Amino acid sequence: HGTGTPENDRVEGKLFSEMFPKVPFGSTKCFTGHTLGAAGGIEAVITIICLHERRIPANIGFEEPDPDFSSKPVVENTKIAGRYGLSDSVAFGGNNVALIFQGQS
Repeated sequence: HGTGTPENDRVEGKLFSEMFPKVPFGSTKCFTGHTLGAAGGIEAVITIICLHERRIPANIGFEEPDPDFSSKPVVENTKIAGRYGLSDSVAFGGNNVALIFQGQS
């Protein structure tokens, strides 16, 4: 989700460190800002593009990793070999969703 707020980053950092160790990830909000109701759709499209292009763009604006978490967002353009991408959206009004997309073989 990557809103860049301390509480959201703590929860997401803990989740990614525990559930997806060593899996590369990033946030789209560093590029788009928070587009409120459109954020989930935009994030889903970017996830599909990343799978298609087999890369994750560098996360801009990330400076200091939290020492309590083993994972951090990618800080340079990163090639990926995986076939699946996760787009999670924790939206206003309690609209929460996690979508998993499958890329090409």
